[in-house]
Amino acid sequence: MIRRLTKIELEALRLADAGRRLRDGDGVIGVAYASKDGSVSVRFSLRYKVEGRVREVRLGTWPKVSLAEMRAERDKVRAEVRSRIDPIQRRLAKRLEDRAKVIESERQIAEEAARLEAQRVERLTVRDLFDTWIADGVVRKDGGAELRRSFEKDVIPVIGGTPVRAVTEADIRALLRGVVQRGRNRLAVLMLADLRQMFRWGEKRPPWRRLMIEGNPAELVKAGTVTSDDYGGNERTRVLSSAELKELRDKLARARADYEKAQDKRKAPRPLPASSEAALWIMLSTTCRIGEIARAQWEDVDLDARTWLVPPKNSKNAKAQMVYLADFALQQFRVLKHEADNSEWVLPAKNREGHVCPKSFGKQIADRQAALAGRKPMKHRSPQTAELVLAGGRWTAHDLRRTGATMMQSLGVTPLIVDRCLNHVEGNVLRRVYQVHEYADEKREAWQMLGERIETILGSAA
Repeated sequence: MIRRLTKIELEALRLADAGRRLRDGDGVIGVAYASKDGSVSVRFSLRYKVEGRVREVRLGTWPKVSLAEMRAERDKVRAEVRSRIDPIQRRLAKRLEDRAKVIESERQIAEEAARLEAQRVERLTVRDLFDTWIADGVVRKDGGAELRRSFEKDVIPVIGGTPVRAVTEADIRALLRGVVQRGRNRLAVLMLADLRQMFRWGEKRPPWRRLMIEGNPAELVKAGTVTSDDYGGNERTRVLSSAELKELRDKLARARADYEKAQDKRKAPRPLPASSEAALWIMLSTTCRIGEIARAQWEDVDLDARTWLVPPKNSKNAKAQMVYLADFALQQFRVLKHEADNSEWVLPAKNREGHVCPKSFGKQIADRQAALAGRKPMKHRSPQTAELVLAGGRWTAHDLRRTGATMMQSLGVTPLIVDRCLNHVEGNVLRRVYQVHEYADEKREAWQMLGERIETILGSAA
């Protein structure tokens, strides 16, 4: 009678039995091994002869495989040997077959992933391109804040959901014409330049470049085909005349007087804030930029020395500028000092920390000229749509800077000094490097002449 191993015998094995050989009859041999966890396992195998060669095939390891499962595998191997099938070759072939199935499955998965990725790429929209571009391709002084604001307002709502591969020049042209219809020709021109830059960036990089096989749709649009007929080009040339400056002074004063006389000031139209009014006169009398006065801090203003330092961080060209204040400009800064109370900012924001948003000036002035474009008052904005309409037509805060520079020119100030007062960068590289005189006295005299000219037109108490 063939002696068979029992589960009790196997469970009785100890670490000292490691290496011991056990027999289960019929050529089945088990070898005891010490496992890593301190237990004992038994590895069973069966010797068989095929084509005159003795071979050994594993049947499993107890206790992972029970004695019954091991013996069932033994019987299967014997049957294969009787049928002249080599169990080891059969197992090798099975492993190769399983591996082939895995490889095929992986290939199918890879093909499906590639197909889904291709579909995803095909569906990438202008919104997706913009988000990637502004995160990885835009380097601007404001971190892309103005670009994001502009696109979120005018571009994304119109073509943001359009697949990049489907955008046409007609789409770009229709988008820009919508901006022009609001009277924003200059904005449309700048937006076209930004769109060209965005698509140009995408043309050079995957996956966007394969979506624009027909090229950059914005390059096919010419600014002149979307701007209005009366638009003179990329540069505004609007200069306020002396009569218009007086008209502006009178309209500001009238709006303030009407508000002061109103019985119910909660319902009465509010005039332009005194701080904004003073800021506008500063732009005229110092030829500064909107952002420079909006971001100014009192630590940079010396009312006694009559100076205002525009630091590089506030300047468009990252170049510091010392502004010398004439009487007229000095008076406006005193108004701002009174309005700012104890704030560190010359123009503090009303409902948050920090300075006022530079865009607020443009909005305040545009709202009070909305009647020119037939636009109704916007919610939570000034209802006085004609309060600042001047005889010469629409004007902007930046036009005051140009007006001040033009007045300097008319007073005999040389173009070189006018450019220095405007804080323009010298175009000639060698001259910029080797001729570094600041022209402080000449600039002081130019601003003084400008201030006196403004006082002659408006009066010292403007």
